[in-house]
Amino acid sequence: MWRDISNIHLRNQECGLSCEDVSVMWHPSRTFYLHHLLNGLAFGVTATVYSLFLLEIGANYQQLLIVNMAFWGTVVIMELPTGMLADGKSRAWSVKIGSVLTAVSTAVYMLAQNVSGAILAEFILGIGFAFISGALQAWLADSLKRRGEFTYLRKTFATGAMIRAIAILFGGLLGSYVADTAGLRAGMILSFTFHTACAIATLWFMTGEGEPEERVSELEAFRRSWRLLFTHPALGWAMAASVLLGVVALWNMYWSVFFLPRVGQVGLGWIWVALYGAVTIAGFAVRRMKATGGQEEIGLLISVGVTGAGFLFAGFFQSLPLLVLALMVHEAGRGAFDPLLDSFTHHHVDSSHRATYASFQSLLSRFGYVIALGAGAYLTSQTSDSESTIQSMWLISGWLLLAVTAILFLLRPRHAVTTHRR
Repeated sequence: MWRDISNIHLRNQECGLSCEDVSVMWHPSRTFYLHHLLNGLAFGVTATVYSLFLLEIGANYQQLLIVNMAFWGTVVIMELPTGMLADGKSRAWSVKIGSVLTAVSTAVYMLAQNVSGAILAEFILGIGFAFISGALQAWLADSLKRRGEFTYLRKTFATGAMIRAIAILFGGLLGSYVADTAGLRAGMILSFTFHTACAIATLWFMTGEGEPEERVSELEAFRRSWRLLFTHPALGWAMAASVLLGVVALWNMYWSVFFLPRVGQVGLGWIWVALYGAVTIAGFAVRRMKATGGQEEIGLLISVGVTGAGFLFAGFFQSLPLLVLALMVHEAGRGAFDPLLDSFTHHHVDSSHRATYASFQSLLSRFGYVIALGAGAYLTSQTSDSESTIQSMWLISGWLLLAVTAILFLLRPRHAVTTHRR
């Protein structure tokens, strides 16, 4: 996993680092991987207990979606301003602020006694997420470019996805055992510990190495991003794929509620291992891809189709092994999509506005999440809180994603896109 880290010495005059020995010894990919490891553990330990914890403090099925909408709504509002700040002020500063806010949000969750407390925590978490989103990937891309290692970008993104998936996998198993022995709130306490460690590591190791080669104002970064979206058909196509994939939000909230009566609290951890094992395999597959960086259109199409197929079968099956298998397929598709999209995007976006464009792309994609969550909230308000309701939402989402795959295939870029060595 570390074999791609070279011994190329950092050109400190380009980066303005104050501690050159540390910057040479500690490769930026290690900072990226460490952030993914600790962040993955922090989210993993709550993955199997999150919805159950919300139900314990008084939420119903509809309020589960409302709480999640508070998070994604905040992200939508904050994505673009934080991305512009990252390019205009500092990407490292943005990731550090975001990591601290994420830890604070988990502290609020630890103390939450009702749905209002959960919504406050999600609001803070959304701000923190927005500060990190786009900035971390842009920081890595320009860090590797400065070292002459830009060709390793997709492999690094994929390795990061693998590390995060493995961390979430083990975190989910750990969270299930902790919740079973010490209660659901103990998972939130454990999450706070890992988020705090992530914030400390980010403050310590993240340098100014990944800042833009050309520093432009926040407004100019926005102008360039806006112009690029409408003049680069392949990027517009990838943006549409990201937006339409938003219907997977309906999976995030209900999987633990659906499986708990079948397998129990500890059993949820083992199902989580199976699901995120599939994500890890997907990351490995992306890492081994031979396609030129910036030409991942077919991979993106396949990942959307696989995600939808898994959802569709999960909506039909009743057998536990078949349900788990279907959702492993679903998670594999999702696991491949993010590193493919990150690589595709950063091979076509200039250094000066990487974070702004990535945040702009993320903002639009989150509209898909908000729309899907709103539709789900309406559906649950019209039906009973039951397993059949959950499977109906999965079934609808699966059909929609397969239709989206067909449309994206017909509208895909017809000619090979020139890879820009940005």
